[in-house]
Order: sequence, then structure tokens, then C-alpha cells
Amino acid sequence: MSGTLHEARIEGIGHENFIVRSAALGAIAGEREPGAAAAMRAIRQIEKHGWRDAFEFPSQIRNLPHTAESVKWVADWLVEFAPTTGQEEPQHHFNEWFCKAPVEWLLPQIDRFVETLKAELPPLTGSIRSNPVVFSNPKISFAHAVDRLEAAMWSGEKLRGKLETMLERCAAAPEFPHAEVRTMEVICEALAARGECREEARGAWLDIADPDSEREIGVPDYRAGAALMILRYGKIRPPVERIVRLFQLDWDWLNELVEDAIVAGGNRDTLRDLLRLFPEQLWHAKLYLSSAFVRLRFDGFEENLIELLRNEEADEIRARLARALALYGSAKAVAVAEEFVAEYPEDPERGSIVDVLRVDEILTGRDTLETRRHIQEMMRFYQQ
Repeated sequence: MSGTLHEARIEGIGHENFIVRSAALGAIAGEREPGAAAAMRAIRQIEKHGWRDAFEFPSQIRNLPHTAESVKWVADWLVEFAPTTGQEEPQHHFNEWFCKAPVEWLLPQIDRFVETLKAELPPLTGSIRSNPVVFSNPKISFAHAVDRLEAAMWSGEKLRGKLETMLERCAAAPEFPHAEVRTMEVICEALAARGECREEARGAWLDIADPDSEREIGVPDYRAGAALMILRYGKIRPPVERIVRLFQLDWDWLNELVEDAIVAGGNRDTLRDLLRLFPEQLWHAKLYLSSAFVRLRFDGFEENLIELLRNEEADEIRARLARALALYGSAKAVAVAEEFVAEYPEDPERGSIVDVLRVDEILTGRDTLETRRHIQEMMRFYQQ
């Protein structure tokens, strides 16, 4: 993708048409390194256009980098505006994004937030730093943020011990252990921030039994998940050949972690390795890898993706490859994406690909009558 198109999409976040600015933000948010300016540009549109943008944008803003300014703005919004709306979705996305802010920007805001809404807090038995804080209103929970602040102060030895405890609890749970996995993520983020467990995360922790065999999920499987979390939070280049073996049919949790680790720490060599390994993968692995191609984009790889698309038989995977090509935005990549949407008019992914193509035409001054008709149709659909 050219720098010109990236800049046009950044500029497009401020477009007068809601559909265009929302699609532009979505394209930027899907990039591996979208840039810190995008979040505040989106926030300015919420200030300008009001509730409609506040309702739609948070689901995309949560993928964008934090800045001290944007973290403070979202804290203000959660305290002053969110309680008056009665709407769950924006609160959920804004709260999730806020609670994952870097600790140094989160710390000065969370005390003020808790103080403001103290009436909604359950009784505390001790320091806020050592107690999970959960609002009686289940829509707003700061347990995750407080846990992150606490874990950031632990020693590497304590974090390792806590991780072992969580791994054992996960393996012993009769169902998927959501609470333990969330705690494990907090621990792994803190370990990554300290530079702990890097070698284990790239090596021995990724060794599990045949992931597609009939067996009980145990400690090694969750340890592999912890390794992927450390790779992701540490933005450590992943050992591609090892982690693609972790893809498992019907275990979305681990599959999503593999994809996130690939994108967070990936570079041009990572993408080159993935392109080489892609044809030999099973369907479920290809599904997640094709999503990774949408996010892990580097100029000069369009020809490789075009070759994969030409040789792929599964329509749903072809569609994701076509979307990646549309987002690259080069003339040849766009031409192949246009071929796909013309060839598969009923494909469920077709709409998202066409949206990218038509909005980019507007943002780069190449719009036609067909482009404008498509945007008008999208507006009518949205307003229904």
C-alpha cells in the first residue's frame, strides 16, 4: 500500500460522509501499525457529529494505539457522557480500549474515574490497588485495568509463579476457563513488559501434542497460549513454522492468539515465510492466515497474494485474500479484487471488499457515478 493511500485514509477519517469516514477508519484500524494520530482524529469526529459516530466508531477505535490525550478523552467520556446514554455497545468498546491503555497513562485516570462513580462500586475491603474493582453495573468493569496495574508492580519471579497457578487451573477446569485465561493474559502482558520468558515463548512452550488429535486439553496447550500472548505483547518475531502447527479445528481461542502473535511481531520475513507455508495448510489454518494477510501488509507482496488467490479453491479464503488485495490499493491488486467481486456476486464477504474499493476511489479522487451510487446505497441501508 502506498504512503499516499495511507495518508488519504487518515484524511478520510474526517470526511463529511459518515460511510466514508467510518470505512476509512476501519481500513486504518486494520493496519499492523496504524499510527497514534488516527484515534484522536476519530474522536474529533465524535465531538463534531455526535452520537452516531460515537455509536459506530468505538468498535474500530479499540484497535488503534493509545496516546495520553486519547486515554484522557475516553476517561472523560466514560465518566461524564456514557451514564446518560443508556447504550451498551459504545460503553463496552470504549471501556475495553481504556482498560488496555499503557499503565503509565492508565494510572492517573483510573483513580479519578473510580472516585467519580464511587456510588456504583461494591464495598472495598482494602486498597484499590489489590482488589478487583467491578461496578455493580455489569456494563462497566475495571477489574481488568486494576489487575494490570497490580501485575505491573510484581517481580518476575512472582509473575512466573502466578502463571503456573493459572495454567494448572485452566487445565483442571471442566469448561473453558474465561476468568483464569483473562488473568493469564494480564500476567503474560506484565512478563512481556519485563522481557521475561522470551526464549521459552519462542521455544519449548510452543511444543504440544498433535493439536488435531483426540485428546484432553492440558497444561501444555494453555502454556502454548501463554507463549503466544507473550509474543504478542512483546511484539517478538514469531517462529512461524512452529506456531502455524498450533492451529486447531474449532478452538478459536488458540487460533486467534496465533494470528495475533503473527501480526504483532511479524515483519517482511514473517510474511515471506507465511506465503511459503500457506498452500500446505489445512482449511482452518488458511482461514486465520488469510486474515493475518489482511493485517500484516508490506508493499511488494501483492503478486504473492494474487498467486495464492488464483490457486485457492475455498471461496471464503479467496474472499479474505481479495480483501487483503483491496486494502493494498495498488492498481494490479485492485484489479484482481474487482475480478473477485464480479465473479462472486453472492459471496457474503463481497460487500466488505466493495466498500474498501469504492471508498478508496472517493478518497483518491477516482470516484465515478457507480462509486457514488454505491455510497448512497450504503447510506440508505444504514438509515433503515
